[in-house]
Amino acid sequence: MELTPKQQVVETLKNSKNFLILTHKNPDGDALGSMLALYLTLSRLDKEVMIACSDTIPSVFSFLPSIDNVKKSFASARDFLISINTSEVAA
Repeated sequence: MELTPKQQVVETLKNSKNFLILTHKNPDGDALGSMLALYLTLSRLDKEVMIACSDTIPSVFSFLPSIDNVKKSFASARDFLISINTSEVAA
């Protein structure tokens, strides 16, 4: 029996230990909030999670929980890097 997309996501989360969470350039509150919520959830499940954003995070978001854990780069994770160009994706 084939797993549904939801079941596939659950299985991937259960069976994986390390996660890298990124956000888009010039992140807004929605992007940062989503990234941090996923970070906190995975961390509570005893997963190894790194969060990164190449842009400076505006100080207006400094109140967000765990915002200080956002890295400027992820050089230690360069063994595995996926780059996806979404600039021409239709909304």
